[in-house]
Amino acid sequence: MTVALVIGLFTAAGVYLILHRGLIRVVIGFVLLGHAVNILLLASGGLWRRQPPFGDVDPATTADPLPQAFALTAIVITFGITIFLLALAVVDRPRPGRPDLELGEAGPDGRDGPDGAAGPQPEPGPEPVLTEPRSMSDQVAEYGRTAAGGDTGELPR
Repeated sequence: MTVALVIGLFTAAGVYLILHRGLIRVVIGFVLLGHAVNILLLASGGLWRRQPPFGDVDPATTADPLPQAFALTAIVITFGITIFLLALAVVDRPRPGRPDLELGEAGPDGRDGPDGAAGPQPEPGPEPVLTEPRSMSDQVAEYGRTAAGGDTGELPR
């Protein structure tokens, strides 16, 4: 019963933190969800069968190695996700001169927000030319002709 409460508490706290705006809170939420999964996997192997399988031991009382292997795999996956999310938090941190587009702050060029409604507008460029979709082999053949400088039809070496 206590294990189920701990799993439920970790899951609820993890989901609550994931739904917040701050990226660090999202990272902590994923860590809590990872812990909940690890406890769930270890509990699925049986909490009362923890005797090591050494010597003359009844196999019914030994610990099941499969949930332990799953828990180890979940630990590695949680670690990888945590490192990735922390790297995103470092890249996305606020820096001087960079506008916070969600708050509508103006950037160094005077543009306001993601749509650029205020401030100087950029010059309109030429209209994009839309072409028919081509197959991959046609694109490779054209790349070979343009890279080799002629109409050889072969890829450059």
